[in-house]
Amino acid sequence: MGFDWNWGWDFNWFPFTGGDLSLLTFVMVLNIGAAYRIARVIAKDSITLRMRTWFQDHFHGMLVNLMLCIWCLGFWLGIVGVFLTAWRTTHDLWLIVAAMLTVSTAVGYISERE
Repeated sequence: MGFDWNWGWDFNWFPFTGGDLSLLTFVMVLNIGAAYRIARVIAKDSITLRMRTWFQDHFHGMLVNLMLCIWCLGFWLGIVGVFLTAWRTTHDLWLIVAAMLTVSTAVGYISERE
């Protein structure tokens, strides 16, 4: 019995296995920026303060820690980003969303440093 990579998903790894390191770097930067932006919105930004307060009032323990920890959120969102990048049916849409979130991250970072 051999190991089978076919789990029902149609991953498209060709751009990354074809030796194009610049494309892989670009996609990883997009995923890093998108994961950071989503994690920041969930854990730190004032727009989600009411949601975080409600969540802390109703839940306790590891789930609350996960929601407030950018490191934890970044890990799980990174996994989601890589799967959405590799999954052929969501590849294009996710990269567009990731690009928008990365631009948002860069603008926020620059504006905080002025």
